[in-house]
Amino acid sequence: MIPVLKPVLPSFEDLEPLLRQIDQNQWYTNHGPLVQKLEERLSQRFRQGGHYITACNATLALTVTLQSLNLPAKSRCIVPSWTFPASPLSIVAAGLEPYFVDLDNQTHLPCTQQIRDLVADPHNHISALMVTYPFGQPIDDQFWESLAQELEIELIFDAAAAFDGWQPTNVPSVISLHATKILPGGEGAFIYTKDHDLALEIRARTTFGFNSSGKTSVYLGTNAKLSEYHAAIALHSLSHYDLNRTRLYSVAKQYILNLQDCPVSLPKGLGDWLTMTLNIKVPSSLNLNELESYLADHHVETRRWWTPCHTMPAFQAYPRVEDLSSTQHQYSTTLGIPFGRNDQIIHDVPIVCSLICDWMKSGFGV
Repeated sequence: MIPVLKPVLPSFEDLEPLLRQIDQNQWYTNHGPLVQKLEERLSQRFRQGGHYITACNATLALTVTLQSLNLPAKSRCIVPSWTFPASPLSIVAAGLEPYFVDLDNQTHLPCTQQIRDLVADPHNHISALMVTYPFGQPIDDQFWESLAQELEIELIFDAAAAFDGWQPTNVPSVISLHATKILPGGEGAFIYTKDHDLALEIRARTTFGFNSSGKTSVYLGTNAKLSEYHAAIALHSLSHYDLNRTRLYSVAKQYILNLQDCPVSLPKGLGDWLTMTLNIKVPSSLNLNELESYLADHHVETRRWWTPCHTMPAFQAYPRVEDLSSTQHQYSTTLGIPFGRNDQIIHDVPIVCSLICDWMKSGFGV
């Protein structure tokens, strides 16, 4: 079976010098030296002022960031249904209600008219908007910042998969360091904000809400600190990022070349930005279930990376707009295919592309 994604993390030999540092320091968590170095290196990489605050995972990072915005309890945060469940789960964990909206079919981002309509109705009690970078694809952050200012609501970016396509912005942003992300730390995340006071509160909330004394909880925080071990993995990944990106770019280029004559679409601008998952979009006239089965029969694993959140049992109690047709359309035409930078993938790409094109020509497609 050709896997849809096979994470590649630094080996023990790669990590051994950093692991020895941890042993020598005998400092394993609680903002240790490697965590501090990782935050400093992130700041150096992006060359922007602001604060880089690490956390143990992106879901808790989103939660503590929302909590630190001090929104009215049980008010509502608009979120696209076309996202990973971590987005609405973090909203619920922050004491808010997710309100699911549909997509713009061109941008794959939340429908702005629906957002305007929801905020205009005071009975909806909208206090915030969460915008997801769709599978890591860059977005027009200035547009969304302007919209939030116009509507007088808070804005947060779920940029979990977008390390490569994200740039520091005025909007609080969360980037994942999960093993399946382009900058892997095994597990982890970082939060970026330019707001000094917000950064202090976010960091406090990742550490039981403690004040500077480290003894008294002044916020309803949690334990969301990044360990030294995960910081070690992320530091090594960051130091080799450009080399690893070049390898991933070569895989993306192979797909672009091999699928150029096949009636499927790849993400816009792929190559200018990269992430660890690759989706193709097929014409709506085709049956995606049949393509999935065909590829599985030929030992190619695929994945519907995102199931519309509004269809999941966990979120049935939460409000959603009536028209979610674009979200359903995305789900029925989008398929994740094998991608990554493992040693075998460069040899597998022509096989996967040939199978997709053959299926298109076989009578199932065109």
